Amino acid sequence: MGQILYNTIMRQVAHRLDALKSDNPQDMESSYAANPLTTYNPFTDGGQLNDPLWGLLPIADAILMVQLQVIQAICETANHAFRCDYVISTAALAHGDVLPIAVMGKPIVGGIWGAVRDATNNRVCTPRNISVIQRRVDNPNGIHASFSDYHYCMEGARIYHTRPSVKIDASVFDEIPEQSAVLTNTGTIKIRDILAARPSGATGFSCSSPRWAWGERGPSSVWNCRVWPAPVATGIGCSKSAR
Repeated sequence: MGQILYNTIMRQVAHRLDALKSDNPQDMESSYAANPLTTYNPFTDGGQLNDPLWGLLPIADAILMVQLQVIQAICETANHAFRCDYVISTAALAHGDVLPIAVMGKPIVGGIWGAVRDATNNRVCTPRNISVIQRRVDNPNGIHASFSDYHYCMEGARIYHTRPSVKIDASVFDEIPEQSAVLTNTGTIKIRDILAARPSGATGFSCSSPRWAWGERGPSSVWNCRVWPAPVATGIGCSKSAR
């Protein structure tokens, strides 16, 4: 996973937004180097974020939203090279069980499931028509009794299969712990560095204007993002309107 600190992303965004307290070049350097960044308090002359429209929470929300869109684009692209960063296995599911919406308390991201495996021996199951699976389950002592079938079918919100139980690989991401990490400027980003470090191109965060502005609908409208999945790379383009 990524090694770039949230503090690095936070201060770069704050600098591009002209949100850092900067009475002079030395003051700018001091504000930029602060860790963690805090909202400026005119009564104590403490803190670094000194823009009436851009405080700590709006910047943190924007960073989280962009990161989540990158992760969603990756998880919604089948066989994406980076999906493995977010994949964990579900608990054992019986024939006809409802497909989970979270795994180990972490919400499932995207609508693409990974491999379906036998919960005991991890052998991969292959998809079959629901009618084929149902006949096999309804006739356990039939002509296929001497064979070990490893088949499954996802129909609606449920999974049907021919094993005692199966596990499914699912892409998950829990945004809640990241909110605290961004606000306290601790921890690292949860995408690979190549997606955040490049200023433009096929991957990363690209900004079309050096002058950013507050959106009419608040922080959620600040990031005008375009997300495009690709076989091995995912990018986000962000455009800002002038103040």
